[in-house]
Amino acid sequence: MTPNITDIIRHHVSLEVRCVDRLYVNGYMPKLQTSGGLCYFLRDHRGHPIPSPALFRPIHDRFVTAVHQFATHHEIPLVTFESGDDKDAIVARYRARFTRPEGVVILGVAQEKMRSFKAQKKVGPGTKVGFDFSRQPVAVNHYYFYVHDPAWGPAFLKIGTYLPYPVKLCLNGHEWVKQRLRRDRIRFESLDNGFLSCADPAALQAACDALGPADIQAFFDRWSQRLPWPLTPADRVAGYDHELKIWQLEVSLTQVFERPVQGRPTALRLSHPRDHRGCASQSPRRVQILAREAVLQRATRLTNRDDHQQPERLPHGETARQLWRSPGARSPSQSHAPRRRTRES
Repeated sequence: MTPNITDIIRHHVSLEVRCVDRLYVNGYMPKLQTSGGLCYFLRDHRGHPIPSPALFRPIHDRFVTAVHQFATHHEIPLVTFESGDDKDAIVARYRARFTRPEGVVILGVAQEKMRSFKAQKKVGPGTKVGFDFSRQPVAVNHYYFYVHDPAWGPAFLKIGTYLPYPVKLCLNGHEWVKQRLRRDRIRFESLDNGFLSCADPAALQAACDALGPADIQAFFDRWSQRLPWPLTPADRVAGYDHELKIWQLEVSLTQVFERPVQGRPTALRLSHPRDHRGCASQSPRRVQILAREAVLQRATRLTNRDDHQQPERLPHGETARQLWRSPGARSPSQSHAPRRRTRES
């Protein structure tokens, strides 16, 4: 007779951890999102009498040159990603050879689409010439800075090379917690993406709950000052700098069973679509049957899919536990996200 799932989870789970998993954050410059803002930047801030698309090229070239000089000076491998390349697999080989406590592991470049500005020439009375700008998709190079961060461990920043210079951060809450446990000298065993055991489970969960907006902002501030940046320090002081918004957030529930014989039937039943209520919001991401334990991981994913709206801002001081219990997110026990703002996948 197949054991009751509820009883197995209640009596035979040796470790249960809820933690923010993968976290994707968009960086955008509010002052450069409209044609009016672009014209003000070129004319009133930079001092050019005619806001012209010809002014884009010097900004682009300065940034590209700075990136290549940075890579050469720090002896950072530069890799061109082609369409269809497995970026994670490529970067993993370089990470395996990286021995420094922090720094840029590899610099990748890939041509990808983004929404930039295109200009249409207009002629006024006499010889007066001007340009109308509109936001349109363009295919341009993006730089991937794969870093090893003292607080977050492995992560990357992606920066577009054309106005308005979008930025994306890819972070992992599990890695942030691992770095914190190492600093606190708390012993743990790691999964590929999670925890198998911990000498102090209460401290482990407390560390997971402690992750908050200040930690994300600190990561961005640290690397945006160390890496080449599209705009100058004077531009950034004048307010032409990035603000961070959450684009996608995943919260993982990891359950480690005492013995594989107890975890296997639970994992198989929960992974079967007919036995599982809540569909994609609760479906197991990974099931690992190890020599000592069976591990079940499930995740809730909250994603902003509307590129024309700004994602919700992460309130200051909100912890990871409050975040996944907030009205805008759904915990693993809830099956649907608000239809307009988010979509489970």
